[in-house]
Amino acid sequence: FFSFFAMKVKATAHLVAKLRQLMADRGLSAYYIGSADPHMGEYVPKRYSQREYITGFDGSFGYAVVTKEQALLWTDGRYHLQASKQLESPPWTLMKFGQADVPTAEKWLVDNLEKNAVVGFDPW
Repeated sequence: FFSFFAMKVKATAHLVAKLRQLMADRGLSAYYIGSADPHMGEYVPKRYSQREYITGFDGSFGYAVVTKEQALLWTDGRYHLQASKQLESPPWTLMKFGQADVPTAEKWLVDNLEKNAVVGFDPW
């Protein structure tokens, strides 16, 4: 029996801090972490679950953006409740993908980063 009430928040603030240090060392303004493997499978094998590792959210759809000051996770309506139960806050903010007032990650990056900012990404 699966229960949302039994979900636990994974402590990830220390991981976000380490990522931010790596970003600073490499001159990155933001880092994008998707949910894909080289085969673009719907269910990603554990070895490719970087988004789950850094956020603590284990739903099958979502992507994250980490900047110097913010850590954001986008996921769709299937996972809003689950993500709200699994994300450590702070550092994470849930971006409810598909809602009218929530921009896509790409739009958010364009609107919130300085011109010529460098965005790193983890293809898998």
